[in-house]
Amino acid sequence: MADNTNLGLTVEAWADIVIERWEQKIERLNIGSSGQLIKSFYHTVQTQANGNPELIVFTFEYYGKFVDMGVGRGVTIEEVEFSNRRPKAWYSKVFFSQLEKLKELLAEKYARKAQLQILINVEKMDEDGKKIAAKNHSGSSKSSTIDSITGNRKITFKEFQKRREQNGW
Repeated sequence: MADNTNLGLTVEAWADIVIERWEQKIERLNIGSSGQLIKSFYHTVQTQANGNPELIVFTFEYYGKFVDMGVGRGVTIEEVEFSNRRPKAWYSKVFFSQLEKLKELLAEKYARKAQLQILINVEKMDEDGKKIAAKNHSGSSKSSTIDSITGNRKITFKEFQKRREQNGW
């Protein structure tokens, strides 16, 4: 998965893992003898046109949240600590720990995508600091001497090397 930069596939796989972990936790905590809660798990990942995930939706039987909080059958959230019912945290702990893992995965994926974009867009220079067959993606063959992001004057490769030597980089 390290070389895969498809965020949609990554999030799909992550959502499958979340449901798998929920099922394991429910079985460990002995929640529900009918198996209806486990059978109700479903997820969808909505992606943008470029494949980037936009929304992740998990669905399951609503009563599962009550079990997670230890409420229901006449016991409110305020009464939980005074009743015989105890929360069986199958949902919250698993979901938020997996959410941390998703953050790490996406950070890694975005870093990898950025790295690939930089590698694709780096201009090759000859020994004199002149561009070698630079590809201009805007359709124009002229290259500007002003950086479109910073608004500063672009420097040549020779100027860059000179500054690097002067500053001890």
